Amino acid sequence: MKKILVAIVGIVLNSKVLALSLTNMGEIKEINSYTDYGNGDVLIYFDTGLNACPSGGYISPSMPGYKTALSIALTGYTAQRNVRMEVFTSNLWSGTSSKQFCAIRRIDLK
Repeated sequence: MKKILVAIVGIVLNSKVLALSLTNMGEIKEINSYTDYGNGDVLIYFDTGLNACPSGGYISPSMPGYKTALSIALTGYTAQRNVRMEVFTSNLWSGTSSKQFCAIRRIDLK
């Protein structure tokens, strides 16, 4: 029984780790805020280089680092600086039928 439990925990942990991916490095193309969806979700249009979310990523006010991530994204956008994101490819934005935006875990400003 213990071996089965350890195997199940291992599978769950591996699936969480595999769901994280680093995007390409590049400039943010566009930032959109939706005041009536998800309490103000923000879409960040960016060529991720990922099949799961080629159009970019999203952040939501319910995320703990929302304000900091938004600040970094806006800084990168206005200064036309390169960014790289770490995204959850298994957590796609539900506000579009194409679901081409992954939840952003981290934004790096280069």
